[in-house]
Amino acid sequence: MNLYGLPVSELVPRLKDASTGPGWADALAIAYLAHDGQKRDGGEPYLVHPIRVAVRTALAGGSPQAVSLALLHDVLEDCRDKALVGAAVKEADQGGYLPELRALTKRRGERIEDYAERVREAGRLAAMVKVEDRIDNIGDMRGWTTARRGRYLVETAVWLQPVARDLAPSSRHAELRRLTWRLAQGLGRQP
Repeated sequence: MNLYGLPVSELVPRLKDASTGPGWADALAIAYLAHDGQKRDGGEPYLVHPIRVAVRTALAGGSPQAVSLALLHDVLEDCRDKALVGAAVKEADQGGYLPELRALTKRRGERIEDYAERVREAGRLAAMVKVEDRIDNIGDMRGWTTARRGRYLVETAVWLQPVARDLAPSSRHAELRRLTWRLAQGLGRQP
């Protein structure tokens, strides 16, 4: 399913249709407020990214908890409003996925291998969302430099593919591999 280019107003109904149940509406509201005014590198509202990741997570069989985690996966990393970060932490704590949310939050200056290991240690829920996040980012690299795409390719192939292989649903690992190869071919490399 191609979700790229769709506005938030069309993505939210797809999320409702794909979701396995309620429980993610509060996470969507927090993500909406946390990413208000932010833009993706390609110029679209940032909120489309976590919603696409949530739709992909739901379509891959993710629980409402996984969908909520997908909606909030960038809040701690990208939001400067401490009250909204606190709301995300509280929502994740009440939903039982705070350790996974913290694991998905990349720290400034952190080595990719340390980040990938933390995601691995957090388990299947975190791995599922990370795989869907990578798939979404690889599919929408508008505004990325060739060097940034190359770094992302290496990070994905070397550090995150093994996490996906071991913990994510096999169909989603295969999709990540396919997209990584497509990106490598576009950059004239082999992962």
